[in-house]
Amino acid sequence: MEIPFIKYVFDQKKKNFTIVPMIVGETSLEEDYQIAIALKEFYQDEKTLFVISSDFFPCQIHLCCMAENH
Repeated sequence: MEIPFIKYVFDQKKKNFTIVPMIVGETSLEEDYQIAIALKEFYQDEKTLFVISSDFFPCQIHLCCMAENH
């Protein structure tokens, strides 16, 4: 649901961007920590936008998208 809005905003500003979808299922605290470590360098980059959305499907899938402004 967020992707069309993000695309519209970036298209209006004539900015190139890349969307990197990430699907994460149910995770342990240790797995959460490892994901945070892996994404830390992107989080510290001012050009990176994280959009996090969760839908409560029966299998508890969480969808995270990261849009990077070029």
